[in-house]
Amino acid sequence: MPCSSRFLHGPKEAAAAIRGVLSADPRSVYRRSRCKDRLFFFTLDTADITCWFGQGFAEVLQVRPVAVGTELAC
Repeated sequence: MPCSSRFLHGPKEAAAAIRGVLSADPRSVYRRSRCKDRLFFFTLDTADITCWFGQGFAEVLQVRPVAVGTELAC
């Protein structure tokens, strides 16, 4: 995670948590069927994650600290 996390302890635990979310494919049925080519965003602990889903895989494109207003919350 880019900044210290609140609930996760270290990068290995953060990566495992991200993999867990992606393996569950949290997209809605509508997004899975009609928005296949769109990016998907979610927040985990203190990070905003940008990813996309392909045929049988998910790829994380960006992990950034959660932004609060104009400042980053770390």
